[in-house]
Amino acid sequence: MHVMNTNEVFVIHHTGCGLHRVTNADLQSRVGLATGQDAAHIDFLPFDDLVDSVLGDVERLRTLPLLPIGITLHGAIYDVHTGTLHRVI
Repeated sequence: MHVMNTNEVFVIHHTGCGLHRVTNADLQSRVGLATGQDAAHIDFLPFDDLVDSVLGDVERLRTLPLLPIGITLHGAIYDVHTGTLHRVI
């Protein structure tokens, strides 16, 4: 934003995300089995609700002190089956 002179940020999540409706424990186990490495310390940030996830990410960005005052934040969900972008905020 400061370097590229942008004045808007878009947070776009997508349907069918592998982090949707799974647990950290499940992901840690799967990654551990696939890699042979201990993944128990990794928070994969899974989520249960896609809309809430977008709203949460937008809110986290809104509170960052590095973002310029007055920057416009948008949140949306991309439907991978239809190619449609659904505005959340």
